[in-house]
Amino acid sequence: HVSESFIAGSAIVLGAGTSGNVPPLLGAETIAKGNADAEDINLSSYVAQMTDSTIELAELKALPFDEETTDRELGAKTLFVNEGGDFVYTSETFFTLSGTLTLDGENNVDSVFIIRTPKYISASAGGSVNLINGASAEKVFFVTGSYFSAGAGAKVQGNIMATSYATLGAGSTFGGNIFSKDGYITLGANVHEVP
Repeated sequence: HVSESFIAGSAIVLGAGTSGNVPPLLGAETIAKGNADAEDINLSSYVAQMTDSTIELAELKALPFDEETTDRELGAKTLFVNEGGDFVYTSETFFTLSGTLTLDGENNVDSVFIIRTPKYISASAGGSVNLINGASAEKVFFVTGSYFSAGAGAKVQGNIMATSYATLGAGSTFGGNIFSKDGYITLGANVHEVP
């Protein structure tokens, strides 16, 4: 079951076999949910959450942390936190993820990872994010100035904060929240939350 929060400025589409356990505060007036059960839309709660998430997105784009610019391919990399337990990894253009990205919290359960780009993040089919040594999905943020896209069977751990749309392909798994400021969120068939 999908029980995380989805917030989108446009619409949310859940494919067949993908279900909403806790009503995601959708806020879009048009929702296509495949074969999922219909949920009531709480627009007042949505407006409040959208406002909070928009502020958080803006703050994540302008954090004063030290940043490390890394090359555009995240696959086959292990990223670490600094001594303070956080780090921001950036690309001046975009990120791709082919293979496995490992985030190492170095035994600090408070470690925070922010991976951000002014453009997009695109994970290939089967691309994955592996969390080790105290890293947790709730403290991982993928922040884009455009969209976030993951292909079929991808395994995404972390919060997706996209300015434009966010999509997860069929058979993907994820842990975290998904936020689309101006666009839509699409989850393909049989997308499930990682416990």
